[in-house]
Amino acid sequence: MTYRVYITQNPLHRRNGYQRRMERINGHGPVKAATAAPPAVVPSEPPPAGRSDRLIDETEALRRVRALGLNHRSLWKYAEDSGAVARAGRRHMYSEALVDDLAGSYFTREEALDLLGMPISSFWEWVKVEGIRFAQVGNVSLFPKDTIMAKRRAK
Repeated sequence: MTYRVYITQNPLHRRNGYQRRMERINGHGPVKAATAAPPAVVPSEPPPAGRSDRLIDETEALRRVRALGLNHRSLWKYAEDSGAVARAGRRHMYSEALVDDLAGSYFTREEALDLLGMPISSFWEWVKVEGIRFAQVGNVSLFPKDTIMAKRRAK
């Protein structure tokens, strides 16, 4: 009975097996040494001085921007529009400079609101009046950390 309940009838066990089979079929399995080098990509803007322009795997990119709440489709579309994404087989590879810039230079709207202690209507009015540029990545609005922190210090 234990085997039946925990192994044969366990939907998670079946799903994991299905996902492994699909990864092998779609080429998402382990990377072979011969195919490990992704094609080169040139970002739309050169990376800032001291920043790397190497490519990183989608899993690593998503791990780095996890705090921003970005999903893979939003990140891919944003990187594609910036010219900072390439394909290696069926995998996406992202410019490390772009990913690190997103992760290190932006607050989400919710974080900005918490830091500033403003109601949302006042916040958007401030953004409009001051002409603050922000990044829209999918459904997530990202605001520059330096601008938010300057406003907070001015309070």
